[in-house]
Amino acid sequence: AILLRPMNPWPGEIPGDLTGVPVLLAAGRYDTMSSAEDIASLDQALRTAGAQVTTHWHPGGHELGPGDLQSSAIWLRESTAPYAA
Repeated sequence: AILLRPMNPWPGEIPGDLTGVPVLLAAGRYDTMSSAEDIASLDQALRTAGAQVTTHWHPGGHELGPGDLQSSAIWLRESTAPYAA
């Protein structure tokens, strides 16, 4: 899963089992809608649910930038490589 500028809809534990699910959090360092603390909370909740979390920090805010597409493409290629035959 690629979560671009994610916001944490779960203030606590994420319901369900995400064991082994790769997740990319693409967050803005200066995002006024989703703070670094919110991203850290979401990261921890996903990890607690079993997800394999990678976080990419964009040097901007809530807007998407070219680096988001590049980091998403690299992450997608790397996270699916074990499944390529």
